[in-house]
Amino acid sequence: MGEYRDIEEEDRIKRGEKDMQRRKEELRERDREKINSQIARERERERRIASEREENGLRKEIMRVKERNSTM
Repeated sequence: MGEYRDIEEEDRIKRGEKDMQRRKEELRERDREKINSQIARERERERRIASEREENGLRKEIMRVKERNSTM
């Protein structure tokens, strides 16, 4: 009888360890997804800023050309 309980206890421990490993992996995966999402948002923000800077530079250049043409 005692051996049977020991085997049951070992099985419970093994199942618990497997559950812990699975939970840890799920948490790691969730963290990876959060990090990847954050990186994607940051890249999109950087692209938007670069696009705005380029647009502002073009506007300034257009204004310079208009000014130059109006003084001629």
